[in-house]
Amino acid sequence: GYEMIGMTKRLKIPSLIGLLFVFSSGSLLAEECGQPPVSVPTVPDGATSSRATISNARNEVVAFADRVEKYISCMDARYTKLAPFMTAEQRGRRSEDINELQDLRREAQIAINREIRAWRAAQKPQDK
Repeated sequence: GYEMIGMTKRLKIPSLIGLLFVFSSGSLLAEECGQPPVSVPTVPDGATSSRATISNARNEVVAFADRVEKYISCMDARYTKLAPFMTAEQRGRRSEDINELQDLRREAQIAINREIRAWRAAQKPQDK
């Protein structure tokens, strides 16, 4: 019995040390990816915007979408290392956070596309 308890203790301590290392380095791994890009660009009213304003807004949305993609890719790479050590709740929160970030990106893209269409419609001569 003693041998078994001793072996179990020896197995648990390295596992615990490994788990603590992974979680403590988890924040470092996340820091390598930077902060999540949650600052969504402002999308102007396309019907009243100049070409330069709508073009700049489009470029900002494209850059934002690129930052989101890079962040998610970086975090996915980190997740593969941490997933075996995460609880179901932690995995669920991570999925929710990634989904929210993807929703922000999608909403910005939909908004700029809508306003580009409005800008184009405003450029056409009105039929009388």
